[in-house]
Amino acid sequence: MTAPVTVEPKEGGWRLHFVMPSTEKLESLPRPNNSEVNLRRVGEHDVIAIQFSGWTTEAAIAEATVKLKSWAQSKQLQIVGTPQVARYNDPFTLPWRRRNEILIEVAR
Repeated sequence: MTAPVTVEPKEGGWRLHFVMPSTEKLESLPRPNNSEVNLRRVGEHDVIAIQFSGWTTEAAIAEATVKLKSWAQSKQLQIVGTPQVARYNDPFTLPWRRRNEILIEVAR
């Protein structure tokens, strides 16, 4: 399993990202056998994050996102990305032991 697994809103649903370890090269990863799966390198970027536990319900995501955006505003950071939900645990982890984050890209 890779960690984190992130999702971001996309028209009609969500875009799912699997983060590969930095030791892997794009060329060494298995080629997807589904045309809707794409491999891409993501360049360096700065993000802000807030961590929360429990289930990643719409309410929990919204609450953490509002807190993070408010904090960014208080620090005069310019948000340039769409919030992503990062999940770090397998589906069998008990809710109170789960590590989740909201990640938002900010200008350098």
